[in-house]
Amino acid sequence: KYPRVTTILNIIHRPELGRWRGELGNVEADRIRGYTAAIGTSLHNVCRLFNRDQSFGMPTTSQIGQMFDAYRRWFGMVIDTVIGTEQLVVSKKFGYAGTFDLLAVLKGDITPSVIDLKTSKDFWPTMALQLAAYREALLEEGKEVNRRLVVRIDKLETGKLEVKEYTQHARDFNAFLAALSLFRY
Repeated sequence: KYPRVTTILNIIHRPELGRWRGELGNVEADRIRGYTAAIGTSLHNVCRLFNRDQSFGMPTTSQIGQMFDAYRRWFGMVIDTVIGTEQLVVSKKFGYAGTFDLLAVLKGDITPSVIDLKTSKDFWPTMALQLAAYREALLEEGKEVNRRLVVRIDKLETGKLEVKEYTQHARDFNAFLAALSLFRY
């Protein structure tokens, strides 16, 4: 019924992606994209089960295992209470939907933060817009949301985990609404 946040954000041109495809060629870029997407999906699945406190077998590859270990260490140091994981949120007011990775109260905080897990090579500007859209939909649903965080775990340096907090919510949400307007156009 509603377009997904990530689909909407695909309207934003990313020249770095075009350059990368141009350097490698489409066949090799598609091969790498498929491989890295599988890594991201596997890590998301393991983290989703962990976030829900469900039992699971350890990841089958050492790469995913190392990435998960980095996540689990971060989680233990930072997360106090999980409110929700991999849940659909809908903004009926603006007409979009999306699935956030984690809604949790951080140690020392009172209200939850919306958190997205990424396995990308770097942080990208659209990440702030994605989290702003999730936060706004959560607020519309009557849930308090304090912060917006991206937890990025590098696929190449598998133990490297970085966290970036986005604090310019109004600016980021307005940019998302502009992307939504272009998407609809």
